[in-house]
Amino acid sequence: MEELVSHLLCSGVVLNPRTFNLVFVAELLCLNFAVKWITEQNSVISEYLICTDSLSSLDSFKCISSSNNIIVEIQKQLKSLRDKNISIDFAFARGHTGVLGNERADWLAKAATKRKIDIDVNIPKSFYKKITNERMMKSWNQEYLISNKGSITKKFFPTINKRLSCHHFYTNYKLTQFLTGYGNFKSYLNKFNLAPSSFCDCNIGGEKGKCRTCDPSVFQVCQREKDHKTGVQETQH
Repeated sequence: MEELVSHLLCSGVVLNPRTFNLVFVAELLCLNFAVKWITEQNSVISEYLICTDSLSSLDSFKCISSSNNIIVEIQKQLKSLRDKNISIDFAFARGHTGVLGNERADWLAKAATKRKIDIDVNIPKSFYKKITNERMMKSWNQEYLISNKGSITKKFFPTINKRLSCHHFYTNYKLTQFLTGYGNFKSYLNKFNLAPSSFCDCNIGGEKGKCRTCDPSVFQVCQREKDHKTGVQETQH
């Protein structure tokens, strides 16, 4: 094990994280180098232990259906070694605890930003999807915020992310009318001359005589609506 550590530290292979800023890929490559080094040795040693502070990398090895080229390559090398009765175990070593190997890795990571790129790595499709989705969501949210439409909807959902984070209800025909203000409301019907006024007939509702039966942005319940519900309940009893 000491020979392996010395080889990795002295080889000085540094990956530049500025390529596409995927730390996970860099961690996988380091583990790939370690496994590859073991496969190239003609040693009588049959058991090896590789320590890493990357739990995500260790978890990725468990996925036998992974499409990540680096993971697939590592898995193939591990199988080839097992066929030769050589076993490699992986262990998690918590970072920033004074472990020589981890401290050296941190130093190399900082030094990588000042060096030329040693290795070119293909960007995975998942990264493209993630970046595309983030840019799409940002553009969608900006368009939503600057638009002069949807003023009622914005009172419930000020941002697109706020709406997407709400999983506690499912929209339907009636709920959509209420959240958008496009429905059988006096304030909406009056815009198309389908109602003589945008105010509630009872004139006892919220501010300026409005209630939620004539404007969904007003949360006060109309007195006529209360009386109607009371009458229905009395009839049922």
